[in-house]
Amino acid sequence: MAAVEKELQDLLAKKKQLDRQLATIETSIYTYEGSYLDDPLGNIVKGYDGYVHGGGRERDTKSNRKHKINEADRIFSQSSMTYQKSLEAKQREGTL
Repeated sequence: MAAVEKELQDLLAKKKQLDRQLATIETSIYTYEGSYLDDPLGNIVKGYDGYVHGGGRERDTKSNRKHKINEADRIFSQSSMTYQKSLEAKQREGTL
């Protein structure tokens, strides 16, 4: 019985470690996605009007303004079943 309990404890510790790694990866995706969605020239979610009307990679002061990213636009993060749970865990830890 002791061997089974030890194996269970080892598996639970491994699961906890994997959960932390998954949360870290999902936080990275969330951060990179925010940078991508904040590109003033456009992205796949909002379109690429900035490239058409902005003259390539030149950015004027108006398009340099940061805008609030809508959570509904986070299609990459929200494709994960554990996305919300990972965000909540990171917020509790104060690392997001």
